[in-house]
Amino acid sequence: MRPGTVLSSKQLEQKQYSSKEYVESNVVEVLIHGIRKKLGSSAIPNVPGVGWLMEK
Repeated sequence: MRPGTVLSSKQLEQKQYSSKEYVESNVVEVLIHGIRKKLGSSAIPNVPGVGWLMEK
């Protein structure tokens, strides 16, 4: 939705799940790992201490 933006795990959880759903603490990391495994690690670069860079 916002290319070039760095998003944290918490921000990605809020966009993906409703506030009523319980989310495991590492669900976002697991999903990003799966995407990066299929598309390559450059598909979603990690910004240490902040989150992930969502590019175009």
